[in-house]
Amino acid sequence: MKTLKWVNVSSIIMFTLSSVAWVFLATDYFKVQKVSEVDVKGAKIVANDRQGVKTRKIKQVDKNNSILDEAMITSEAVTEAEALVDQGAVVPRKEDGVGSTYVRAKAAVAIDVDSEAILHNQNASKKLAIASLTKLMTALVTVDKIHNLKSEVVTIDQEVCHTPTSIIGCPTSSYCFSDTLSVGEKVYAQDLLEAMLSNSANDAAVALGKHVAGSQKDFAKLMNKKAKEIGLKNTHFCNPSGLDDDDHPKDCYSSAEDVARIVVYALKNDKYKVLWPIFRVKERWFNSVDGKKKHRYASTNILLDTMSNCEGAKTGFTYEAGKTLMMIADNPQDKNKKVVAVILNDPYRFDDVQKLFNWIFENYSWKNNL
Repeated sequence: MKTLKWVNVSSIIMFTLSSVAWVFLATDYFKVQKVSEVDVKGAKIVANDRQGVKTRKIKQVDKNNSILDEAMITSEAVTEAEALVDQGAVVPRKEDGVGSTYVRAKAAVAIDVDSEAILHNQNASKKLAIASLTKLMTALVTVDKIHNLKSEVVTIDQEVCHTPTSIIGCPTSSYCFSDTLSVGEKVYAQDLLEAMLSNSANDAAVALGKHVAGSQKDFAKLMNKKAKEIGLKNTHFCNPSGLDDDDHPKDCYSSAEDVARIVVYALKNDKYKVLWPIFRVKERWFNSVDGKKKHRYASTNILLDTMSNCEGAKTGFTYEAGKTLMMIADNPQDKNKKVVAVILNDPYRFDDVQKLFNWIFENYSWKNNL
């Protein structure tokens, strides 16, 4: 009888301690995560505040309020997402019964430009080297700082001429098809910008960076300042070209999502509309200011002629980053609906980006289901 009483008392004590423990765990959880939901035109926006870092999820819901699909939006305020929808942005909805897809990359992401919802997430926030995708930010800072690209003259110095390939005139170390830049040569900023984005010319990036800020290091400071302005969380630039920093390779990084956010930001800002026609040029010649030297650049986008809905692409490669790619594509059913995809460290980047876009446009609907 005494043994039975002792068992009962022990059970009561264990139950009480367990209940208290769960109360403390729940209290701690809700301190870390505060969730608020706002219904906006058929989409449910959920704001999570994890230790002061705000992220947002857009959940597609049916008439019974059941979740059909979920996409992520990351920025500082839920009101931004509400405003986007209020302005006519439709959150793409994945068709019922559709699962996920996969690309052969260390990280990948696809973002709808209008709603800024993530349509594909594969280690999208992972910090990785991005190689020449860095030049996308170089382009933004250059446009910010140089008000007339077509008339701004840049003088080439020795540091620019010693930049490793790919460079203007020589897309690889073993293949050249025109004059390269020379010390003392003067060229227009617009020509350097085009060669940097289309041909991924490292010397063009270095020349623009030094012209704007005096040194590559100081230009990188402007790039990182711009990254904070845009709201990037997993990015730190070391130079304007994206070449590996052999002394500090782990200090230079971004993420697939952050790179895509750079492009989405630029697409929504008229200041940067000068950039997009550059991505559609297959090849072009330009002269030095005095006309004595003639340079050629050619696009590194091998899908330029074969993928009709491709609006532009930026490639990259270093030993640290592997093969990287950013591409913008419009919906074949509605050219006003654009998606930005970023693929990091993928030897099959062009095949995979096509498959990713095909999967998105086949399985997502941009219809407003109100």
